[in-house]
Amino acid sequence: MKTIKIIVPTILYAGMLLPCMAQSSLVDSIQDRFKDQLMLFPQEKLYLHTDKSAYIAGDTIWFRAHVVDAATHIPATVSRCVYVELINQSDSVIHRVRVCLSDSIYCGYMPIPISVPQSSYHLCAYTRFMENLNQDCLFDVELPVINPVITGNIYETLKIKDEQQDATASLFDLNHQNDILSVALSPAVLAKLSRGEKLYLTMHCRGIVFYAEALEKERERYLFDISTFPAGVVQTLLLDDRLHLLDQHLLCTNERKGPDIKFTTDKPTYNRREQVNVVMKLLDETGKPLKGNFSVSVTDDASVCLNSLCMIAPYLLWESDLSADRQQWPRYNLKNLLNGNYQHPGGRFDVSPEIKGIAYDFYSRKAKTDAEVSIFGIESLFSAKQHTDSLGRFCFTGFDFPEGSTFLIRATGKRGNKSIQPIVEPEVFYPFKHSVVNHNANSAKSYAYRNENQERFDSLAQAMNSYQLDEVIVKADSVKKIGKSVYHSFMGRVKTAEELMTPHPRSLTDMLERFPGVYISGDSVMLSGIKNELFFLDDIPTTFEDVRNINIDEIDEIEVIKDASAAVFGMKGANGAILIMTKRGEITRPELVRNVVRVSPLGYQRLKRFYPVCYDTEEKQSSVSEDNRSTLYWNPCVPITDNGEASFDFYTSDSDTPYTILVQGVSEDGRIISLKRKISRTVTR
Repeated sequence: MKTIKIIVPTILYAGMLLPCMAQSSLVDSIQDRFKDQLMLFPQEKLYLHTDKSAYIAGDTIWFRAHVVDAATHIPATVSRCVYVELINQSDSVIHRVRVCLSDSIYCGYMPIPISVPQSSYHLCAYTRFMENLNQDCLFDVELPVINPVITGNIYETLKIKDEQQDATASLFDLNHQNDILSVALSPAVLAKLSRGEKLYLTMHCRGIVFYAEALEKERERYLFDISTFPAGVVQTLLLDDRLHLLDQHLLCTNERKGPDIKFTTDKPTYNRREQVNVVMKLLDETGKPLKGNFSVSVTDDASVCLNSLCMIAPYLLWESDLSADRQQWPRYNLKNLLNGNYQHPGGRFDVSPEIKGIAYDFYSRKAKTDAEVSIFGIESLFSAKQHTDSLGRFCFTGFDFPEGSTFLIRATGKRGNKSIQPIVEPEVFYPFKHSVVNHNANSAKSYAYRNENQERFDSLAQAMNSYQLDEVIVKADSVKKIGKSVYHSFMGRVKTAEELMTPHPRSLTDMLERFPGVYISGDSVMLSGIKNELFFLDDIPTTFEDVRNINIDEIDEIEVIKDASAAVFGMKGANGAILIMTKRGEITRPELVRNVVRVSPLGYQRLKRFYPVCYDTEEKQSSVSEDNRSTLYWNPCVPITDNGEASFDFYTSDSDTPYTILVQGVSEDGRIISLKRKISRTVTR
């Protein structure tokens, strides 16, 4: 009997404990699955700080890309490059630049063509790793561009509301007053609980779960202190015991207390062309100095209105974590995540550019295996070679190049077969898609854009109109292109027919000897004292013996390539090459040599500094040149010292209107740095 007395309570206790353990295990499972997803597929966020919120055609956009971890907001520098695009209302790219990581930051510039029509464009930015994400997760803002000559309509992104979402009956409601959030359960949920079904309430911010508990029977309402919530988009989930998503709601919360930023200037107001010295002190909530850097812009309020500028705090906290309909968290597929079907990266971090393609036999149109493919950089003299794989593919990687670079890709088969044609795959970029609604030029929105920049608008219109002439007909000979060969190198020496025929030569030999370092010895052509055996006639390989008696009147140009620039020809070009183009060759020769293609992939943007005007001498101070700059100062990287201080300076212009200083950044530990201050001006009459 004693044994029974001991066993029965034990069994009863175990029976009560098992459901509690199951609930606890399920709560842990919810948290673990979010953690596992963040570990398997960490994501990036990107915020683009531009010097202005609207531009005039012909302006330059100066920008700094702040790339951070999507969950923690800690700056991320894993991606090698950032791609920035200016896209019109037809989703056509007007301009695209690639900026590389330099000194731990991504910064650059984008000139706006003077010929772009007035319209609202999209400024988009992303890394290669972010191409795995949907468009809601990428930086994409509207950017009005004013053109007083080429007018057009203003377009605005059309937000489509998800009516199906509204039509579905909600299983719980969120209501907040002051700092109290109320989660009210619907009768349907209470009925499920009364039947013994297990339901769970989960809250997370950026994928980090901070609340997960089983719902209690007959409890209709749950209260939370919002002041304890993390800042950002908080998603509240209702789950069943199989972790099926039943309902969800979003709540945007503010930062309760951000970094303590003290901003001081050396004077309260400033005269024209006077130096402004700014000192800042940046501390965290505990008084410790922040570490890192920030970007800063100074603009004239007379021509720039920053009210519509996308700021870093709302973007990182809210905009980047909301779908277009403002109803969903777009980062991960929650249903798959909760079921343990995790999302994995669809690509890799941008390590280096790739120039890849397939080598085909020109006649059979079949992929050619084991074909030799070589690449040669015309400007950089970079060269490499490889053989195609079993599918005829080739891929050159592990190098980089600046914008404007050109490469020659050459393919040859066994025994030098030149019927192999390399087909280079075009570069693929993110396919942005926008739905837009049209506003005509006289609409309120169009007027607002114009009014923000009225002074610059009128000034530019006057300047451009002063150059508008009555219709005239100009007749002139077209500029003759030189370097017509597909093998043309900027390091080669080119002589046109006019140069070669003055004084009139007797033969091709006379023409060749007019090039420095070239002389003829019997049947041999010597380049810098070394015998050359590589000749091309209209891009077709030939020999000196076959062309030495050519009719010199048919020669259009001759190009001599020597040294490293002839590496594209392989061993045969070690001593250089001579390219002869004929006048009839413009019609008779094929468009391109079959086994050689010329490509110009997107290169990285060379660093360029924003140079502010400096009035540090009396001569500059008294200059009669009018200074009406709209952007007075731009610095993509102002460092914060070990004691939390940062400083910068700039000079005022001739305008009497106030200036706006905008500071944007993220500290090393993920704290958002955002500050907007005004600089007062002394009004002169």
